[in-house]
Amino acid sequence: MDSTPNELSTDQLFEIALFESDQSSNSALSRLLRRPTREVFDKAHALCLSRIPSSRLLGVLVLSQLGGEEYAFEDETGKVLVQMFEGEEDSDVLAALCCSIFHRKIESGLIPLSQLKNHSDSNVRHSVAVGLMGNDSEVAIEVLIELSNDDSADVRNWATFALGRQTDIDTEPLRMALCQRLADSNLTTRREATHGLAQRNDERAVVPLMDFLKVDQVTNDDIKAAANLGKPELLPALYALEGCDYADPVALSIAIKACSINTNI
Repeated sequence: MDSTPNELSTDQLFEIALFESDQSSNSALSRLLRRPTREVFDKAHALCLSRIPSSRLLGVLVLSQLGGEEYAFEDETGKVLVQMFEGEEDSDVLAALCCSIFHRKIESGLIPLSQLKNHSDSNVRHSVAVGLMGNDSEVAIEVLIELSNDDSADVRNWATFALGRQTDIDTEPLRMALCQRLADSNLTTRREATHGLAQRNDERAVVPLMDFLKVDQVTNDDIKAAANLGKPELLPALYALEGCDYADPVALSIAIKACSINTNI
């Protein structure tokens, strides 16, 4: 096409997003999302009704983030996306729909989203965990607890992250779910479980956190977790990090101070 990117019509952008290479397609999608007009909404809605999975997928991707943080056509979009769960069989489309519930914060999508927790495709189950992030409802927490024990390491990781650091809910079942992940085969999942317990001032995070605070693997999130936990047992590991290139000195100072309260160490 001879047109420069800024001159492309909405129809042209949709065509590129559907049929061009990944880089061109992603660029066209990005431009569509920054064009929150009735024309874009209507064309995306029409794609959602297509018999072709790739067209429905693009429709969902556009509607779920149209307008950026200031979402356009909020009520209409929610109705379209929730209705699409019924009868949808394509895994990619279902995964996108799950993520759209997170992006749009569509409360009416909670039930159809949760019903996919046992889907045969791990990518869909992963997207269920993503879709439930930040949702403090009893249903969401129960589903995330179940997904934190999923066969897929990726699903467990995201569910554990959602339970540990994306909600302030603090119940014994939630803590037990995090504790079960302290021995997970996946390092990132073990770390998320540790941070989640530390955020709740649970002493069961002390021992695994001491391992994460070692110089060769420490992250600033580990140091923040130590500050949240505030246990003097962590002080030797924190002192060993002073001058370490990997450690934020401000965060380290805060953690040392938090762990030094009511101790003579």
